[in-house]
Amino acid sequence: MLKECFERIPLICYTSTLLRGHSEVKMTKFVEMSWSCGSIDEARKVARYLVQERLVANAQIVPWIESIYMLNNQLETAQESKVYFKTRHSLIDKVTQVIIENSSYQVPEILFSSIEGGNDDFLHWLEASIQDYSNVSPTSKNTN
Repeated sequence: MLKECFERIPLICYTSTLLRGHSEVKMTKFVEMSWSCGSIDEARKVARYLVQERLVANAQIVPWIESIYMLNNQLETAQESKVYFKTRHSLIDKVTQVIIENSSYQVPEILFSSIEGGNDDFLHWLEASIQDYSNVSPTSKNTN
């Protein structure tokens, strides 16, 4: 039965062969960041700002997760929201700074992992959706 399920699921095979529509395994300049926050409103506020400023290509919000952890030798449970962002590796510090400045948590959980490959069309969309600040001089001014 498991084999039948796998036959119906489109898989991205990470081999040295380039598959139609999929990249070979390689390091890209993109990362996926995740952040756990105290509420859906907090998640939406920060996510909308980051997308509008083109610091991230998109934000995917999981409105409700339950976290179980130890704090001061006590078992704790909290309801949170989880947000996933796709951005450039070079923007991790800027995105992290925005999250920290707007988080209700004293020590927010912010993690990232490199995107090693994926659908070429999606990777091109990422490229076009995120501002590339590497070519912007800190002293340059918009003359329009």
